[in-house]
Amino acid sequence: MSSLLSGIRETKPTQEILDIFNALKDKVKFRTGEKNKRILLTVDGKRQVFLLAHGYCNFVRQWDRRTVMTLHAPLVVGFGMPTDKESHLHVQAIDVIEYALLPADLFEQYITEFNLWKQLATLATWGLQAHNVYNKALAINDNFKIALLLLNELNHEPEFVRHNTTALAYIQDRTLLSRSWIMHFLAELKNAGHIELQRGILTKINELPIH
Repeated sequence: MSSLLSGIRETKPTQEILDIFNALKDKVKFRTGEKNKRILLTVDGKRQVFLLAHGYCNFVRQWDRRTVMTLHAPLVVGFGMPTDKESHLHVQAIDVIEYALLPADLFEQYITEFNLWKQLATLATWGLQAHNVYNKALAINDNFKIALLLLNELNHEPEFVRHNTTALAYIQDRTLLSRSWIMHFLAELKNAGHIELQRGILTKINELPIH
């Protein structure tokens, strides 16, 4: 069973992202961020662009602490969104990351200087598609189906993410489902032989039920 974003990940414009990184490598300072580091996309009311060169992060809504999606390096985040949206979002490192943060107006200046608008447009289109696919899939009024979708999504995450995130946390961080409901859901699937868990970590999906 393919994941929600499997097709989107396969079409990720990695070369365009690397073109941007390579052009800006002498203009911006990349730094190390520790696990759980929280990075705001607005600083003193100014929009910021986040460049993720290495590692994984969660894209989080500030008002309810829900994860919008997992970000995989390399990636550029924070351009093209209204300020009122950015002020309610932040990035949180899942592991040690390498990143840069710079004001959006300066980022756009560099994009113009190095003639990278084509690459940026390709990246923006891809990012919008990923966001729409993910939101549409989860905009259903069926808790069981949403939990199944997210469990399958977890199974397709990179090894580091899978081995450092419990199935309970992955689903709870992305939904408004209660902890007790998710625990019952996972126990049912495990007891029926659909999934295998070790200390809460999803180790294998045998076959998810059709619901």
